[in-house]
Amino acid sequence: MMDRRNFLGFAGAAAASMALAGCGAGPGIDPNRAASAGGTLKFGSWQWLEPGRGEAMWQAIQAYKQANPSASLAQSTTPFLSFADKLNTELGGKGGPDVFVVQDVNFYPLADAGILAPLTSVISSHKGRPFNHTNESGLVNGVQYGITWERLNWNFFWNRNILEKAKVTPPTNVPELISAATQIRSATGLDGFGVRHQMTEFDSWFMDFDVWTYGHGGSWSDGSRPTIDSAENIAGVEAFGEIYRSGAMPIGDDASTMRTKFREGRLGMMIDVSSTVAGILRSSKTLKSADIGFADRIPLPKPSAHQEIVLAVNGYGKNKNLAVDFVGWVGSDAGQAALRKAMGPSTLATDVPLAPDYAAANPWAKSFIDLAAESRSPLIKGYEAQTKAIMREVMTQVERYLVDGGDAAAALSTAQKQVTQLLG
Repeated sequence: MMDRRNFLGFAGAAAASMALAGCGAGPGIDPNRAASAGGTLKFGSWQWLEPGRGEAMWQAIQAYKQANPSASLAQSTTPFLSFADKLNTELGGKGGPDVFVVQDVNFYPLADAGILAPLTSVISSHKGRPFNHTNESGLVNGVQYGITWERLNWNFFWNRNILEKAKVTPPTNVPELISAATQIRSATGLDGFGVRHQMTEFDSWFMDFDVWTYGHGGSWSDGSRPTIDSAENIAGVEAFGEIYRSGAMPIGDDASTMRTKFREGRLGMMIDVSSTVAGILRSSKTLKSADIGFADRIPLPKPSAHQEIVLAVNGYGKNKNLAVDFVGWVGSDAGQAALRKAMGPSTLATDVPLAPDYAAANPWAKSFIDLAAESRSPLIKGYEAQTKAIMREVMTQVERYLVDGGDAAAALSTAQKQVTQLLG
């Protein structure tokens, strides 16, 4: 990983020669309208619909108006499952929100296609607490097209009360996880462990699933060719298959159902991202932060995965300069401090610390943030823009293996052939 100085220097120098290139503003739009002229920024995000957390985020960014009183913000929102498709359609028609957040697997193709506005000035004029390494996710083809809105790291957590009732010691590896989940089911009648496991949630499941293959040292390419059927990936699929077939996992439950069960004290253990824990605690009437047990990392041999949500500017937007100025404010000390209060356990664009009172009340939160130092992106090296297409082939075969049985090596061998054909 390049150090921060090289990262920012490379991004700034490369982007300087490409500022606003490849993303024409469209007829009747002044691309030189100054940020100080103000206006209304339409901000696209599915997160505005998240109970409690969405409202907190929206309130936090209102502080931008202190830096630019002539600006105002308006929400553009769509449920998560349809957000990326709608955004792509809007941008394809040279419309859409002025500024938006998007997962890195959806961000990369947009940046690669030159649809986004470069953030040269955000990098070159940045002051205060430095941007951290997570912002490399916004660097595409040598140009900084986005900064980190939040990095959500997957970790392993549990309901202390359920484990104590079942006389279960928190597991540290897959065999122990299976044993613990089985014992919880036997002793309490509750589900022992929950995680996504079906193609109906493909957009999130394929990123969840990287936990298992990355956790066994796997990767989906070596940078120049697909490595779908590597021994490490096979080991990850087999480990997932073992817990899937253990009898203590609620087969057929989607993520929303499992999170509800955990919130209501009907599920013992989960692997999920930091915002899930925060959301569960915010909406639960009975579960308290002290009831959440947590690990330093997922009970697998190698580092795990993260989900990066990137803040980007529409290259066809009517208020590009205002949108870029807003992104710069988000990365500033004032913007990061405002967002930290709303986002809690997420890793942000700078290493802004948790508020002392929040950290003390939620000891699990820092464990999620710390995982950003070693977590890995779902983007497939060398095939970043094709990540979702590749993973659709992979996860189709994984689901067949889980449902129908058979051999994990054979399933990934089939996926390897299909991906190779897909890539030509």
